[in-house]
Amino acid sequence: MEHPKKLIIDNKSDLSMSDCLSLVQKVLSFGRISNDGKQYLYLASVSVNESEYHIVSDLNKRSDKITIYKKTTQSWNSGESL
Repeated sequence: MEHPKKLIIDNKSDLSMSDCLSLVQKVLSFGRISNDGKQYLYLASVSVNESEYHIVSDLNKRSDKITIYKKTTQSWNSGESL
């Protein structure tokens, strides 16, 4: 299987693009280790300046996509449905 030649980086966090690129570079350095070697690391969790961030990779037909999210804390009332 030929891997996609396009990489999409979607920064949905408050990090600068420079910081995101550094995180993405680290994920890419591990290679395609998820989904039987077809996909970059599916989920990474990192701390930056005492905040937690998630880096998620998706494999599309024509591209890889890496999205950076800031982890948020959310609590639910036990009677509340998700």
